[in-house]
Amino acid sequence: MQIETLQILPDSAGGAGASSVLYICKVLFVNTAGSDVTPALDHFVFASTRPQHASYRALTSGIPPDITASNSTSAVRAGDKQEYTLVFRPATGATGTIAYQP
Repeated sequence: MQIETLQILPDSAGGAGASSVLYICKVLFVNTAGSDVTPALDHFVFASTRPQHASYRALTSGIPPDITASNSTSAVRAGDKQEYTLVFRPATGATGTIAYQP
């Protein structure tokens, strides 16, 4: 998994005093499995190491309307690559990694 871009926005859905933000990530998914796979967006996980150890699944609903996150729903052939735009709602200041969990 390669992160191509990352944009961090305030989470307006959280209201005043919200302790979360939105991470909008464009990633390049590489299918290293031996067969075709159709990735489910909520199987992309942001695992934070700071400020706390936590896992956040990519949002499939509740994404603000001004954020464009349209993704392919086609299978990714074995060995091929596909770009995805993912939206996560982690704690403010979270750092970590993104992975796909089948």
